Amino acid sequence: MRTWVAECYKPGYKIIDIGCGAALWNRDRLPVTGIDMNEKLLDFGKRNGYLTSAVVGDFEIHQLPGNNFDIAVCSEVLEHVRKPGNLLEKISSTLRKSGRLILTVPYDTPLSAWRYLFEAQCFLHGSLLGKEYYKRKCGHINRFSPTSLRSLITSSGLSISLEKAALRMNLAFLAEKI
Repeated sequence: MRTWVAECYKPGYKIIDIGCGAALWNRDRLPVTGIDMNEKLLDFGKRNGYLTSAVVGDFEIHQLPGNNFDIAVCSEVLEHVRKPGNLLEKISSTLRKSGRLILTVPYDTPLSAWRYLFEAQCFLHGSLLGKEYYKRKCGHINRFSPTSLRSLITSSGLSISLEKAALRMNLAFLAEKI
């Protein structure tokens, strides 16, 4: 992800990271606006130079200016939201024409290694150790295959430029607003 951001970035570009946490990927200290529901992580990101500005809130309901950003990062978020297609449309609306989206999600199909490792982790920490977060599957409510994610991206006004599936653990897409 960091490599794709660096390849897309030009001086003066505005970047938004949706569900950013502290935006630890931003070791190059690019100008990034982060939006997340965790105020402590946003504060950490700002204090340490990963974020230039931060918005505490839920991107699904928060209003941001349209056609305002050149790059949007949305990493490991879509699996947590009720309407991922709506979220992608909203992200697309915040991008300027030819703006780029860098998107990652777990590769979650019956044939992916990720699903079995994740299920084992949830069983261990949730069922055996009693941790509520893992009992609720870490908040995951959606599963994505390359085909299902491609369909969501293209139906949101974006054109896919690049796609990677890392060891059937993670799906990464670079898309452009058309």
